[in-house]
Amino acid sequence: MNERSFQESVTDKNEFDVVIAGCGFTGLYLAQLLSQKYRVCVIEKNDQIFGPLNTTGSTMYNGVDDIFTLFGIPKNLIINSYSSIEIISKENKATTPPNSFPWVLLDIPKLKNEIYRRFAPSVITLCGHEVVGLIKGNDRYEGVEVHDINSNNYKNIMGKIVVDCTGSKVSLASKAGLQTPQHLAKCFQVDADIPEPIHDSQIRIYVGFDFCPAGYAYIFPISKNRIRIGTCGTPDLSKTAFTAEELFKKFIVHTGLELTNISNQLNLNVFTGGITKKNSHLNLIALGDAAGNISPIIGEGIRFAFHSAEIASKLIEESLIKNDSRNLEKFYSLWKKRFGLKFSIAYLIQFVFTRASNQKINTLVGKIKVISLNDPSYIFRIFATKFRIYDILKIFI
Repeated sequence: MNERSFQESVTDKNEFDVVIAGCGFTGLYLAQLLSQKYRVCVIEKNDQIFGPLNTTGSTMYNGVDDIFTLFGIPKNLIINSYSSIEIISKENKATTPPNSFPWVLLDIPKLKNEIYRRFAPSVITLCGHEVVGLIKGNDRYEGVEVHDINSNNYKNIMGKIVVDCTGSKVSLASKAGLQTPQHLAKCFQVDADIPEPIHDSQIRIYVGFDFCPAGYAYIFPISKNRIRIGTCGTPDLSKTAFTAEELFKKFIVHTGLELTNISNQLNLNVFTGGITKKNSHLNLIALGDAAGNISPIIGEGIRFAFHSAEIASKLIEESLIKNDSRNLEKFYSLWKKRFGLKFSIAYLIQFVFTRASNQKINTLVGKIKVISLNDPSYIFRIFATKFRIYDILKIFI
C-alpha cells in the first residue's frame, strides 16, 4: 500500500483492530489468522518482510505436531531433511540411528513470503518502520508510535489490541513493565561452503566446550558441501564474558573447517530461560520469542511461534468481540494446557545442563548414548519437548 493510502487508513475514524509489531513467524501468522475479519496493521523495522535471516531455520517434524500438518505450510519449502543427530562432548558422542530424528531445514525467505502472500491484500504492512513507544490512554494503550526510518518521521498508529512480536527486542513489553524471559543467549551463525563432503542427513550438536558456555554449537548441513554453522552461549548462566563472534571463531578452530562463500551472517541475542507467565498488560500482549515461546532445551522457535499465534488469535478475537482485553490474560493457561508441564520441565533440563561441569556433561552424554541404543527416538523426544517423565528420570537413574 502506498504512503497516501496508508495515511488515509490511519486517519480514518475507525482505528485498526490489531497492531502487530514485528514480522517474524509469530507476527506474520497472527496477521494471517486475523486478516479476514479485522483491520490489521503490521510494522516491521527492516526494509522487507523476508529478511534478514535471524534463525537457524530448523524445526522438528514428526507428521503430527508440525507446521506442515497443523498450519498448512508447504513441504516444498524444505531445503534439507535430517534423520539422525550426533551430540558431541569432549569425551563422548551420542548418535541416533538413521530415521530416528525427524528434523528439517526451511527456506526462511520463501516461508515468510508464503505466509505474507496469504494476507497481503487485506493488511496494512509498514516496512522500514520501527516501533519506538506506546501511546497510553486512561485505561488502555491507544496504539504505538513508530519511526519511519527512511524519512526520519514519526507517526502514531492507533489500535484496539497491540501485539509485541519483536523477539529479543521486546520493544513494547519492556515499556509496559512486563516480565521478559530470564536470560539472553548470544548467537553467531553463517552459511558456508566446505571443501570435503559432509554427512548431509545428520545434525551435529556440540556441548561442554569452551566455545559454547551454557549453550551449544551446531552444524546443519544444507547440502553435502554447504553448511549452516553457529554457536550459542549464555553469559549470565555461565558467568563468563564473551562476544558471540569470539565463540564462533573458537568453534571454527576446533572443527578445522575451511569456510568459503560465506553468506547469511547472523549475530543476535535469543531469549532462553522459559516462558513468561504474565505476557499481557491491559490490551497489549507479547508473543513468540518476546514471551519465551521457544524450546528451552534447543531454542527451537518456529514451531512454537505458530502455536503462540494460533492461541493468541482466538483470545484477541474474543477481546474484540467482548470489548474486554482481560481475555488476553488466559494465554499462559492455554499454553500450559496445550503443552502441559513439559516446558517447565524442559527449563529444568536446561538448568541442569547449563550449570553442569564439562566432566558432568561428558557423563550425561554417555548416559544418553546408552539410552539411545535401546530407545532410538529418545533424543528426539527430549529435544522436541515430547518427553515423558520417565525419559527424564532415565538420565539420573
